[in-house]
Amino acid sequence: RVRLDSERRQSVVPQVLSILGLLEIADGNAYEAMRTVAVMDAIEVEGGEVIGDSVAANTHRFYQHYLDDTMQAIEDIDAALELDASNPLLYASRSLANQRMGDFDEGRRSAETALRLGPPGWTLPLYLLSNITLNPTDQLELFDLIVQLRPDDWFAVNFRGAMRYHAGDLEGARADLDRAIELGPNANFPYAYAALVAVRQGRIEDARELINTMLQEYPQPAFVDRIVRATFGDEVVNVLGAEVAAFGNLALGRYEQTLAILEPALEDFGDVPDFYVMQGIAYCNLGQYTAAATAYSRVLSLDPDYAFARLLRADTLLHLGQNQYAIDDLNILEAALETHETIDPQFDPYLEAVRSRQFDCTNLFGVNIAAAGMTTDLVFHDATPTPSSPTFSLNAPFRIPTQAPE
Repeated sequence: RVRLDSERRQSVVPQVLSILGLLEIADGNAYEAMRTVAVMDAIEVEGGEVIGDSVAANTHRFYQHYLDDTMQAIEDIDAALELDASNPLLYASRSLANQRMGDFDEGRRSAETALRLGPPGWTLPLYLLSNITLNPTDQLELFDLIVQLRPDDWFAVNFRGAMRYHAGDLEGARADLDRAIELGPNANFPYAYAALVAVRQGRIEDARELINTMLQEYPQPAFVDRIVRATFGDEVVNVLGAEVAAFGNLALGRYEQTLAILEPALEDFGDVPDFYVMQGIAYCNLGQYTAAATAYSRVLSLDPDYAFARLLRADTLLHLGQNQYAIDDLNILEAALETHETIDPQFDPYLEAVRSRQFDCTNLFGVNIAAAGMTTDLVFHDATPTPSSPTFSLNAPFRIPTQAPE
């Protein structure tokens, strides 16, 4: 029972949402469960007082306290477990709260208990375990099982695709992300990761189409980051949320916001090449070409075969007046394109477009905001031009300047 002291000031909406969240957990629908928590976090409604000391009452209190007083929420769910010690939903809820508090060992134990007690085929405990599994191979095995159990769940297929992408399995990632899009997602994540895969494979036109769809249908770049943070707090390191949020802001032309997202992300994920690519694009669009070139060089130190990053560095070097370095990068790409073993034929015209100054960081996503002066052909010669900004060295330490070049 819920008691309302003021029908104008209080509402049963929080209790209704807690029931909805519990039903999504029971169904194994991780995305909808997290989205419900995010809604609970966003609404500004005072709930009524939960009356009684039953399992249901303590579970309602758990959700009532989950966001603002997670330790109290754990006490609430423990009180419910005292009354129903074999309820797998309670252990799954407890694991969520444990992880939100950063107690991952206890979170693992709670998730494992939920898995043992739950019905066959219940995937929610597998999600919980994957979230605190540090070994990427073990994580992928858990998601293989989740997808096997929920083959038509776009979120599960998308998440496995993102993991395959980070593992370097571009074809596997592409298959999963195409399937996730086919299943009709109601969020932008599959489009963002499918675009990243397309960029890595040199399928620039495909990437542009995916980005345009994402911008038209899902213009909330930080949504995935918001639902993960609402569910797990700041204790869980979240590469997917940061990557999608940064990519979405970049596509929207919000370059300062992109850099603000990337700064803490790079502290946690300094070995993720895409973060440096996005950083370079943002700096380039802000006219900070030395910083952009440094970011692209960091990408190539992590993955020398990242063709799009090399193309972007060549463009940035042209902006810096470092023509010979730019020509070297373009020649490397031209040699790689002869076989098309690792680069899609869609990449070919973009190489020529950079040479002729028809394509640069300002029109990556199909909107040309470059000045008319961008149409001058590049003249290949050995003379060293006068730099238009401080000299950039390919051998310089990887340090991102904090000021734009004069």
